[in-house]
Amino acid sequence: MERSTTLSALDTYLMKHLFGDSKEAAELQREASAIHKMKRIRNTPILVLKAYNDPLIGKEGIDEQKLLENKNVILATTKYGGHLGYYSSFRD
Repeated sequence: MERSTTLSALDTYLMKHLFGDSKEAAELQREASAIHKMKRIRNTPILVLKAYNDPLIGKEGIDEQKLLENKNVILATTKYGGHLGYYSSFRD
């Protein structure tokens, strides 16, 4: 655990050692993604807020085109914001 230099590496370590899962963090995240459920959202507008500097999801972590195939989805992206909150400012 001490040798993990990224959140993804730490996530993989924890999944393998604490839960006995042999998959890499990226594979687990793909499987757990809500993107697979987007087609089932038909009548409820949804705002997806995505920060490109998210250390867990990252810029490429969400398929934006797939999200926007659903007319009920509004996608808002920001350069900064992290994973759990927008705690600084809106300025660069």
